[in-house]
Amino acid sequence: MRFQRRSERLVCGLTMLLSWTAIARAQWPGSAAVESGVVEGTSKTFGTLSPTVLTIGMGSMVPPNSSVTYATTQSAGGGVGIFQTAAPTVNWWTSFHLPNGAILDRVDMEACDFSNTGELYFAVVRGAVPAGAIQTFAAGGTGVQETPGCAFFQITPTSSNVIANDQFNYWIFFGWLDEYSVVLSVRSFRVRYRLQVSAAPAVATFPNDVPTTHPFFRFVEALAAAGITAGCAPESYCPNNPVTRGEMAVFLAAALGLHFPN
Repeated sequence: MRFQRRSERLVCGLTMLLSWTAIARAQWPGSAAVESGVVEGTSKTFGTLSPTVLTIGMGSMVPPNSSVTYATTQSAGGGVGIFQTAAPTVNWWTSFHLPNGAILDRVDMEACDFSNTGELYFAVVRGAVPAGAIQTFAAGGTGVQETPGCAFFQITPTSSNVIANDQFNYWIFFGWLDEYSVVLSVRSFRVRYRLQVSAAPAVATFPNDVPTTHPFFRFVEALAAAGITAGCAPESYCPNNPVTRGEMAVFLAAALGLHFPN
């Protein structure tokens, strides 16, 4: 019954936003959700297999207006968090920025809930540019348990979501329901994403020896499109030639954007 009442209030208060995105609620402790083979703090920056974790601290979380009152909680054993100190229920926002073409895997909210009545909600949305409509980006879920605690509460996309920075802005929004005190706090968000190799084009850059049917076509085209290689001759890549140390230097420096500091 209590969960039904919370849901009704949320629908009434966020009717327009609910038409764009699903919302995840946090009144259950759960355990920190860790993907198979992924340990916090060991994710790789490069490569397409392991997720990379972007952490958004509370300093980037913005209240909707100056009339919303809030405070921080700090403790040696419990870290630093933020909480709203008085009603009403409003949406807080924070933007996030990922590499263009990356795939969003999951968004975790690190939060603490020691309230038997209050709840936290959050969701991920994107907005078309310039000044376009807000759209669902990551679908949410719901869950309620009576035992409070601190945990990661997660949103997992229902399908692969590819970042398109030239078309969209990206935000996380979140807020408090029925409890505005230190017992209900948000600590951070963790945006988990993976890099990927671009899809193969329809026309080959090096048709002489890497046609569209070549097993390495997609990867060679990605190098060419990124400006890492111009091939070995007009319309040729020479895929079977050995790579010299000089050519390796060109590949790595161009791929990683290496440079000398000023």
